Amino acid sequence: MQLKTKFTLLFRQRRCISILFLLLVSCSGTPSKIGPIGAVENFFGAAISEEPRAALAARDTLSMGGTAADAAVTAFFVMTVTYPVAVGLGGGGVCIYYDHESNKTETLDFRAANASAGGNIAVPGTLRGLALLHSRYGRLPWSKLVTPAETMARFGHQITRALVKRLRPQANRLSADRAAKQIFLRANGFPLDESETILQVELASVLARIRTRGVSDIYGGNLGQRFVEAAAHRGGRLSISDLRKYRAVWRGTMETPVGNHVLHFPDFGEGDNFGENVFNLIK
Repeated sequence: MQLKTKFTLLFRQRRCISILFLLLVSCSGTPSKIGPIGAVENFFGAAISEEPRAALAARDTLSMGGTAADAAVTAFFVMTVTYPVAVGLGGGGVCIYYDHESNKTETLDFRAANASAGGNIAVPGTLRGLALLHSRYGRLPWSKLVTPAETMARFGHQITRALVKRLRPQANRLSADRAAKQIFLRANGFPLDESETILQVELASVLARIRTRGVSDIYGGNLGQRFVEAAAHRGGRLSISDLRKYRAVWRGTMETPVGNHVLHFPDFGEGDNFGENVFNLIK
């Protein structure tokens, strides 16, 4: 498979915002024990996502002693493998995070940014954002959070019903992409069915580099250069300088009372009215 084709597949979610809802509730506060899956005893936690395997991986992370931030990172990487129709390494997003110990709620803005020269391919923000989230609120090693996704991609995983429902209407579009066609379609052109196994070896190799080298390899290293070349092949004007300059940003939140509770909305900073408009609508 040619390099430019491979990276087009891996980063095709270049303008979408990935949304992942995670809830962590613990009667004893921060777990005092870190270990294998199930190491935390007498704990109640929940993880919710569009794709079930991601939710299960996030739950396992919580049971190992990880924080909600760790669970969010784990779930994201798993969804890049099991639900690539909605989540990709080339996307961006927004996270509202509440830390129980400090009683502080913050907005993490890691939306994809326009390239300095314009074009139809944006600067991906998700990996920078997740790394920043993990550095502030994570508890488990970064490598532990990437490993479940890498393992599924390398050794195969069964397609879930959630992915099948999204693949079927897109068969024609998938057939036009060489890499997507090889992974998600049968020889007759029909999408794979529920419970069939797929391998994503190329994606596994990228995840392995992210696991061992962190996200800096994409924001200026070898992976970044390859991404720029793949973007150029598709008409993008992205530069390695755009990747190096990209930063995720921590901000406060906008608040409104709801009975005895406080509802938080993302704050996107001055000049961005999206969060304010939603806030005023709800308020």
